[in-house]
This record gives sequence, C-alpha cells and structure tokens, in this order.
Amino acid sequence: MNTDPRTLALALRDQHHHREQFKPVCDEGCLLTLEEAYQVQAHHVEQVRRERACAIAGYKIGLTSAAMQEMCGIGHPVHGPVLDDRVHHGAAAVSLASFGRLGVEFEIAVRLGEDLRLAPGQDPLQAATRAVDAVAIALELVDDRHADYATMDASSLVADNAWNAGVVLGPWVPVFDTLGGLPAQVLLGGAPAEQGLVGVGAAHPMASLAWLAAAFAAQGRGLKRGSFVMTGSIARTRFPAPGEQWRFESALLGAVELSVSA
Repeated sequence: MNTDPRTLALALRDQHHHREQFKPVCDEGCLLTLEEAYQVQAHHVEQVRRERACAIAGYKIGLTSAAMQEMCGIGHPVHGPVLDDRVHHGAAAVSLASFGRLGVEFEIAVRLGEDLRLAPGQDPLQAATRAVDAVAIALELVDDRHADYATMDASSLVADNAWNAGVVLGPWVPVFDTLGGLPAQVLLGGAPAEQGLVGVGAAHPMASLAWLAAAFAAQGRGLKRGSFVMTGSIARTRFPAPGEQWRFESALLGAVELSVSA
C-alpha cells in the first residue's frame, strides 16, 4: 500500500469531505509509525489551512489520562494543531450536522508568555512552567466520526489531527500555585453533571505542556509566544444531543458554554 504522507493526507481529506466514518489510515495491517503519522498530520493540516485560509493558533494534547488512553486503546498522549477559525471565546453555538460525531472535552488551556523551545539538557517541566503567563478553563470540540474504538490505532488518530474540531476558551487568568487539584464542574442544562479536579503530578497541566515541549524538541521545533495549548480533559468525553447546553466552570477560572443544535 502507498504510505506517502501527501497521498494519505489527500485520502484523509476525501474522507472528511464525504463525511465518511473514521477508519485506520492504512489497511491490510499496514500501520504507520508515529513519525510517519505526524508527517501525514502536517500535510492534512496544511490542506485544511489552504482550504479555509486559516492559521495555527495553538495545540491540543489528547489522551493525557489513563481513562482516555484505555477508552482509545492507546497508551500515550498525542498532539495536534488548533486552527484559528475554530477558536471560540466564552460561549459557542454549533450544529451537529457540521460534525461526523461531536464530542466535548473539559480542559485547562495554558498560554505562552514567551517562546518555549527546549535546549539540550534543559528540564522540560521547569521550562514549561516558566513560559506560561496565563491559564483558562476551556472546552475542546472533537470529531471522532463514529470511530470503532476496538480498531483504533495511535497513528491513525495522530494523522487525523487528533480529532480536533475546535475549542472554546474562557477568560485568561494569571497562573497561580494551587492550579493542581482545583475543583471544576460540568453542567448540563444548568444541572450538575460531573465534578472534576485539575490534575496533579504527571497529570498537571504544566506536566502536559512539558510533554509537548519535549515532543516538539525531538522534532527540532518549539512553541511560540502567544500560542495556547489544550492540556487534556479532566472529565469524561460527552457526546451532545440536539438542544443541549453544556457549561464548564470553576470558581477561580470562570466558565465556558456550548449550545448544540441539530
């Protein structure tokens, strides 16, 4: 099978244009390496940027929790760009018809106040923590296109830009020391649906950013000042129905909202 990244990226764009169900990028047991998958992702994202005349505003990290890794059958995080024409602020209204299958994830975003490019021997966590100037409560919109999770593989998820389909960012708040373990609440139609805690230790937002900085350094690149990073969901993914209104809030970070129509 042809594993040329440009060819695979074009096939992936055709799947999106025809609203096809998500499927592995390579069939007949021919799996891409992660390095090849990120090459496909880069070509795929570049095609989208040309079609929509948009730019990269930030990045998302997915599968940061054991629960999400178990759900997808993938034992490590993945990353992908977030494009600026899919960035909402405060509240967003979306139609399910615009997605294969919309999922909503509940996250903390971090904003870089300086460039983050790791030098050899530099501690990733220290560098990441120093580079962040603000944090925000946020929602990530993902589109799994009715994926069969039993046949998931990491390379196919990576190639499809880790399923990012947009973000909703709350107000930017200066970083504070007690971010880890901060309570946050998911509400559906104004009623509590789930309580969550911002991760601590290896699940802390800064640890997620440090992982991304190290992954970028391995590719010979870095993160730029002013960009943001979605650091992974702290509550389970929800798949909204028409008419639902979702809200994610924290006393110290504010709130974000999503209204869903058919």
